[in-house]
Amino acid sequence: MVDAVAVFARALSFIALFQAVGGALFLMLFGTRVAVGRAPMARMARLATVGAALLLVLQFALQGARLAGDFTGVWDRPLQQVLWQSAPGTALRLQLTGLLLVLVGLNWSRSLGALGILLVLAAFTTLGHTVDHAHRVVLAGLLAIHLFSVAFWFGALWPLRQAVTLEAPQKAAALLGQFSRLAIWIVPALLLAGVTLMVLLIPGIGIFAQPYGQLLLAKILGFAALMYFAALNKLRLTPALGREAAGAAQRLRRSLLLEYLLSGAVLIITAFMTGLYSPD
Repeated sequence: MVDAVAVFARALSFIALFQAVGGALFLMLFGTRVAVGRAPMARMARLATVGAALLLVLQFALQGARLAGDFTGVWDRPLQQVLWQSAPGTALRLQLTGLLLVLVGLNWSRSLGALGILLVLAAFTTLGHTVDHAHRVVLAGLLAIHLFSVAFWFGALWPLRQAVTLEAPQKAAALLGQFSRLAIWIVPALLLAGVTLMVLLIPGIGIFAQPYGQLLLAKILGFAALMYFAALNKLRLTPALGREAAGAAQRLRRSLLLEYLLSGAVLIITAFMTGLYSPD
């Protein structure tokens, strides 16, 4: 029960965290290209940032419960102090600092917001299976590229859907086209970094008979489905929106929503895969 609650909180924190970081990144890159939608996009990013901070604190507290074997570990002050001085505590401090800077960036300073994004993503390289690996430096770099790509993609989906809803069709189509031109470079980086991490981390093909490997397969299938939606949006639905074809905006909003939900499912799978199992 404790493990399930803790990992579920971890999954929710992943979704909120990548929405916060990715939403802020989207506004940095494309905010000047939207008019009506900028305010609700920024509001969503701020809510995600605050939500991510709260979920990270909850997830951290629940680590004490996992160590104690029951929920009393949440209020065990000595245990929580030990955790605060450990690697998870360091990662939490980096992420909370980063989220604070992201929040500042959403309101005042883009440069501080960019620094916050880097801190949030860098915190992931201080934890997990890559830390004790012989190729730690290489893996940390690949993980950073992978996480940045995930943030760019996932964090853009909801703002893009808002743009299709709120902006004029041709303006929204132009924004989607600009996003796609960057995504052409980001998605291969996501794929290459992910595949390289998988090759370096998993011990052999036998891992796919174990829970970690089965969840990894589910994640791969989810990524393949996401590629289908990305291609559909780029090649068919966005051009139709630019032509102001009948029903184009509705179909594109539905496709972006499905892509967003599927991306969230992949993040949840990742949380369970890394929170409960090990490639070793």
